[in-house]
Amino acid sequence: MPITANSRWRKGDRDAGAREGHNEQTREMRRAWAVAALAPVEEQILAALAAGGRIAEVAEAHGVTSVALHGRASWDVDWSRRLDAALMEGRDETLDHGRRGTYRHQGCRCPECRAAQHS
Repeated sequence: MPITANSRWRKGDRDAGAREGHNEQTREMRRAWAVAALAPVEEQILAALAAGGRIAEVAEAHGVTSVALHGRASWDVDWSRRLDAALMEGRDETLDHGRRGTYRHQGCRCPECRAAQHS
């Protein structure tokens, strides 16, 4: 069995190569868990968001967190596009989007309001 950077980390080596090998393996593992956790409910979540549901409420109703949804969007480009499309479809058109106040006070999480909040 070959000695990999990750196995060196597990044996106690703390050099840059061992650390990177360990980080890469755990990153892949956590991402696989995230995909598996959402797989059974992701279409229902997207449909509920497209129907106008609030992301925190929809996530809770499906046994996940809004942090899990946004966290996956930070590294899964396809999920990010689908999530943003659902949020855009379900957003309340009576609100003034693209403003920090709309994010904070009305709870809109569409891409425009998120961008305003985080700018």
